[in-house]
Amino acid sequence: MGNNLRNKDGLTEKEFLEQYKPGDYEKPSVTVDILLFTVDPELNNLKLLLIKRGDHPYMNSWALPGGFVDMYESAFIAANRELKEETGLEGIYLEQLYTYSQPNRDPRMRVIDIAYMALIPMTEAVAGDDAS
Repeated sequence: MGNNLRNKDGLTEKEFLEQYKPGDYEKPSVTVDILLFTVDPELNNLKLLLIKRGDHPYMNSWALPGGFVDMYESAFIAANRELKEETGLEGIYLEQLYTYSQPNRDPRMRVIDIAYMALIPMTEAVAGDDAS
């Protein structure tokens, strides 16, 4: 493949990128959530870590730990950052589980959410600034 390939409008890739206007398209925000499971040995069942939201929307409601992906970080890095910020936990193996993309799922704006999951031993997590 050469650098002189032209598209249907006769533009090379360099010319196309020079005239491209990313502002012509609406952009959704991207968030991550973490489903953090642990096995309760006494009850022999799974438990899911939830946090209580400390702010709007849905203040005082139970939620998964998570938050917004910063512009120059991957979703995986954001999931690890949010997990540490909201629970104090780090170095946990995360597996991408699902992408939620329903247009009206967040009352603030258009948000696409990438969910990760992990299974950890029974541990004491500490609520961060965004959670109680």
